[in-house]
Amino acid sequence: ITLVTTETVRTLDAVRSLSRWAMAGAAFCSVVAIIQFAFKINPMQWVASIMIGFEDNGSGTAFQSREAFMRVAGTTMHPIELGVVCSMLLPLSVWWALFDTSVRPWMRYSVPVLLFVGNVITVSRTGLIGLAIAALILIPYLPSLARRWAFVAVPLGIAALFLLVPGMVSTLFSSATAGSSDSSITYRTDDYPLAWQLFFERPWLGLGPGTWMPEDKKNVFDNQYLLTVATMGGVGLLALLTYFLAPFFASLTAAHHARNLEVRTLAGAIGAAMLVAAVSAGTFDAMSFQTFALICPLFVGLSGVVWLMVKQEMSAPPTGPETPPLRATQLGKEDPWTR
Repeated sequence: ITLVTTETVRTLDAVRSLSRWAMAGAAFCSVVAIIQFAFKINPMQWVASIMIGFEDNGSGTAFQSREAFMRVAGTTMHPIELGVVCSMLLPLSVWWALFDTSVRPWMRYSVPVLLFVGNVITVSRTGLIGLAIAALILIPYLPSLARRWAFVAVPLGIAALFLLVPGMVSTLFSSATAGSSDSSITYRTDDYPLAWQLFFERPWLGLGPGTWMPEDKKNVFDNQYLLTVATMGGVGLLALLTYFLAPFFASLTAAHHARNLEVRTLAGAIGAAMLVAAVSAGTFDAMSFQTFALICPLFVGLSGVVWLMVKQEMSAPPTGPETPPLRATQLGKEDPWTR
């Protein structure tokens, strides 16, 4: 996925085309999650009923309770995974909404809203952290008008959440500040001694990928870094950090040097997604979840796309004083958000 993306997606038109399909999938997943949350039914069971010959392997968890709310997973395997994937796709959806003027505005601007709602209804600490990271990285790279509106949209989104879903804000706050009193947190921290024991027994290459299958569920590592240390040792941990952080730094470097505003915003969105992935991997065994594991190489590939775009841009001669250096590439009439 990474190599095909980098080697075939070479223009902004191609990135927009690819993003349309990604946004369609994201919107579908978010709508399913909203239906699950609002009506306590799982539409994916209807999809499964027409998949003749397939059986549920029991690895997915569509519903989980947290205080007064039912956490949902949409089309993913777990609510945490849904929150992380929504956080990763949200910056890209903002870029797509701003610059893909070939799509009707109401369709473009509805996708970031759906992803935000899909993230929040997971009632996940990891999802909230992902939203914060996405906003902190992306907002500085937005066009000036969109950047100003972002500082308005964030508090308005929180206010709308407070009014439309009573108790959600207090539940999220209590969940985020639970600390050691929350069993889901201590369940993760209790894994540290076992992980370090396994690491010191085989520090370089670990036990081997996919070999850790404990009979006691308490010994399942809900932390991708701990799981990697135990099964792939220090070499595997270094490779995993490189996998997450090299695209992050490459994207932000490209954003810093980009002359084109659209490329700059796209690079910032990709960098935000990869930092969300890197941080979130410390809160669950991320690479064991298929949607997360398959969306990451797409963003790694896109980081290569923007790197090559900016490299080509820097090697090209200046466009002249009559063309501003940070000007968005437009399709059709100009969108005021991109000024």
